[in-house]
Amino acid sequence: MPHNHSSDGNHHAERTRRGSRSGPGEQKHSEPAAIEIAAAADAIRSHLGEFHSKGVKAGLQMQTEMLGAFEEIGREWMACAASQAELAFELPTRLTDARTIPDAIEAYQAWLGEWLELRGEASRRLILDGQKIVNPGARYMASITPAPPL
Repeated sequence: MPHNHSSDGNHHAERTRRGSRSGPGEQKHSEPAAIEIAAAADAIRSHLGEFHSKGVKAGLQMQTEMLGAFEEIGREWMACAASQAELAFELPTRLTDARTIPDAIEAYQAWLGEWLELRGEASRRLILDGQKIVNPGARYMASITPAPPL
């Protein structure tokens, strides 16, 4: 007598509809897996809590450092602008004090050398100020990088 494969298919379809592909004997094996999953979930929640706490503290510290850096940068740039303004106002005086054209050229060259020196200092300051702004952010990102759960 031929074996009826359709009844095997119906049995499989019935198990699928019930939401289980395993037989009754396999239910016992899923309990340890559920315990492991719950323990892993607890470990992840704990790790994320620590990560969040570290992130908030580090973020506040980064904001404080950056605010201090911006204040310092602002003061330095205001002092630089004042120096440049003073130098700019000196040029007419130096030129009018010159008695001859060679003296005027020499006064202008000396003034221009000072102005270029100020511009060089401003360029260096710009690079250093960029580092003052970037460094707290880099430290922040390094401090909140999560460590792998144990």
